Amino acid sequence: MPPRTKRTKREPDVVCKCRSHCTIYNAQTGQYEGDGEVVSRRTRDNHSADDKKRATRSLHLVTRRQPPSNEVPSEWVKLINDEVNVLMELPLTSPSQPLVFSNNPSETGPFGWPNDQEILLPNYGRHALTGHRSNHAILSTEQRLAELYTFLQLQGFGDAVEGVDLLTDRLLEGLKVITRAKEVEWAGQRGRTANDAVYVNSGTFIYARV
Repeated sequence: MPPRTKRTKREPDVVCKCRSHCTIYNAQTGQYEGDGEVVSRRTRDNHSADDKKRATRSLHLVTRRQPPSNEVPSEWVKLINDEVNVLMELPLTSPSQPLVFSNNPSETGPFGWPNDQEILLPNYGRHALTGHRSNHAILSTEQRLAELYTFLQLQGFGDAVEGVDLLTDRLLEGLKVITRAKEVEWAGQRGRTANDAVYVNSGTFIYARV
């Protein structure tokens, strides 16, 4: 008889509560919330690495109230524009993975567009998304765009720095594109479009390009 092949023992799955993928930022409490996701240890380690990268990036761009003396505001504008370029290339939704809302679209009524203040609050309101993995891409992009917008507002660059107004408008437009993607998904799950026409999933990805 041929020798038995030794089976590799599969490591048990673990609960991951990373900020990048498995929990949701609550703008009202300022905390990441949720029970996390059950994933493999390897996936958890990868998520942990993503958290560290995100923390380093946020520390560089967001947590400092004033730019250091050896950097001029125009360099900050360029750094943020570069990051936005990357964010805009990431798909927000997938035709094979519908967004999962906290409230049932069929029972909650038509989508309500947020006002100028609400649109700056990530994952806010009755159209908030859950911590489901299908939502991770759109929530991560939304959170980052809102962080960068708030950062620019705190700096108070104003008209004195070239490109700030255009960048601010670009960040706001990106948040509107994300809201529009939620609106389309919400309407689709209700069986109608925003104009009350029959909704058909065209099988395309939605991006936040602006």
